[in-house]
Amino acid sequence: MDMFQDLVEQDLKKLNTSTTGRIKWNISLEERTALRSLRSATNITIRQADKGGSVVVMNTADYIAEAKRQLNDCETYSTLSFNPQDKFMKAIEELVSYGEEQLTDIEAFNQELHTSNMLIAAHALSFASGLMHFMQTLHNKPTAERNKKVIQFRYQLHHVLKGMKFPMQGPFMKSFDLHGELVSSYQVINVYVQPNQFIAIAKIPRAQCSDNCLRGFRKATKPGAPFCCYDCVLCSEGEISNITDSKNCIRCPDLESPNEKRNQCIAKSIEFLSYNDVISELFSFISLVLVVLILLILGVFISHWNTTIVRANNRSLSFLLLVSIKLSFLSVFLFLGRPVDINCMLRNITFGITFSIAISSLLAKTIMVYVAFKATKPGSSWRKWVGANMSNSVVLFCSSIQIIICMTWLAISPPFQELDLHTYPGTIIIQCNEGSAIGFYSVIGYMGLLAAVSFVLAFLARTLPDSFNEAKYITFSMLLFCSVWITMIPAYLSTKGKNTVCVEIFAILTSSAGLLFCIFLPKCYIILFKPEINTKSHVIGNKALYST
Repeated sequence: MDMFQDLVEQDLKKLNTSTTGRIKWNISLEERTALRSLRSATNITIRQADKGGSVVVMNTADYIAEAKRQLNDCETYSTLSFNPQDKFMKAIEELVSYGEEQLTDIEAFNQELHTSNMLIAAHALSFASGLMHFMQTLHNKPTAERNKKVIQFRYQLHHVLKGMKFPMQGPFMKSFDLHGELVSSYQVINVYVQPNQFIAIAKIPRAQCSDNCLRGFRKATKPGAPFCCYDCVLCSEGEISNITDSKNCIRCPDLESPNEKRNQCIAKSIEFLSYNDVISELFSFISLVLVVLILLILGVFISHWNTTIVRANNRSLSFLLLVSIKLSFLSVFLFLGRPVDINCMLRNITFGITFSIAISSLLAKTIMVYVAFKATKPGSSWRKWVGANMSNSVVLFCSSIQIIICMTWLAISPPFQELDLHTYPGTIIIQCNEGSAIGFYSVIGYMGLLAAVSFVLAFLARTLPDSFNEAKYITFSMLLFCSVWITMIPAYLSTKGKNTVCVEIFAILTSSAGLLFCIFLPKCYIILFKPEINTKSHVIGNKALYST
C-alpha cells in the first residue's frame, strides 16, 4: 500500500496544475482543423444521442423540425407540474459532500426521469470528488520535508474536473476539452461471421437511412417512413439542383436549360434556317438557277419580239408573268437567315402579291384567249373587248384586291419575330409569327381562289383551235399550282421551327417552277427548234383548216 501511495504521489507531482503551460495535442493539426470546421458549421448539428453513447450528426433544419415534432407530441409526452431533477440533484450534492454513498444507492437513479447527460454529470462529479478527496488527504498529510500548511482543494473542483478522464459505458473514456465540451470516443462495429473467421468493420455512424442525394436530384420523403429516410428523385425537365440533399429543384430561366446532369443551367441553343444550312444552300442554288433561266427566256422573247407566237400570246402579259415569277424566286431569300420583324412582314407580303400578279396574268391570258376566239366570228360583239386594256384591267383589278388584303393585315396585326421556348427542350426557335392567322390564310385563300377561277376558265377553253391552245398549258399549270398549295397547308401546320420555313420555300419554288415550265418552255421550244411553225402562214393555215 505504501508503494502504491508513493507512486500516486509521484504522478501527482508530475501533474501540471498551471493553466499557462503549452497543451500537447494527441491529434494532428488536420484533425483539429476538421473539428473546428465542424464546430463552426451552421448547417449541421452534432449532438450526443439521448440514450447510449452515440454521436448524431443531423442537418440543422431537420434537427429543429424533429425537436418541434416531439415537443408537439402530446400523446407521448405530458407537461409536469414540478421539476423532478431537484430531488436527484439534492441526492448528488449529498453524495459529493460525504463521499461515502454509492451512486446506485440513490433512489432516483433507477427511475426513468434522468437523461444520459445527467448520468454523465453524475459520473464526472463522482470521479472528480473522489480524486479531490484523495489529493486533499495526501497533500495535507504532514511530513518532515513538507510544511504543515493545509492545502484546500475544495475550490479547485472545476480545474480537476476539466483535466480529468473517466470511464463511461465500458472501455470508452470521456473527458472535457478547453471549452468545457464533452469529448467522447465512439465506435460502431459491423460484425459478421464467415466460416472459420470473424470480421468486424468500423463505420462512421449515420443519422439517416438513405444515401445523400447528389446535385441534380431532390429528396422525396417516403410515405410512413421517418424523415431521415427518403428517395432521391431526378429533377424534372427544366429544373436543376446545385446543392447536395436539396429538398426542392430550381427552375432555370426561360433562356436557359439544364445540362445533362441537371446540376447547372446553361444557355439554350438557337435554331433558325440560317444561310449556312445545307438545305438553305440548296434552296438558294435552285432559286438562282431558275432566275437565270427566266433571264434566258426573257432574252429569247426579246430577240424574237416580232415573231408570231410571241405576239399571239400577248407580249405584255408574258413579260409581266416572267417578272412576277422571277420575283417569286427571289422572295425565297427573305425566308433565309435570322428572322427579324421587317423580313417577317416582307416575306409573306412579297410572295402573296407576286403570286397574285402571276395568277392574275394567267387569268387575263385565259380570258383573252376566249375573247379572241369569240371575236373571230363575223359580226361578233366581242371585238370591242379585244385589246391590251382588257388584260391590263383584269390584272390590275385582281392584284389590287390582294394588295388591299395585305395592307389590312399589316395595319391590324402584322407578322413579327417570335421566340419559341417550349417546343424543343434546350432549344430556342427564332421564327416569324403571322400575327393574324386570318390575315395569313386570307392571302393564301385569295391566291387559291384566283387559281381555281383560272383553272376552270382554262379547262373550258381547252377545246379551242390549235392557234389558241395556250389554255391547255394554263390548265395544267393551275392544276399543279393548286395541288402544291393544298398539300402545303397540312404540312405547314404539322411542322415546327425551320421545317415550317422549308415547307413554305418548297411550295414557292415548286409552284413558280410549274408556271414557268408549263407556260414558257413550249413557246421557247417552238421559237428555237421549230421556227417553221412560228410563222403567220402556219397560223392562218390552222385557222382555215379549223373553219373547214
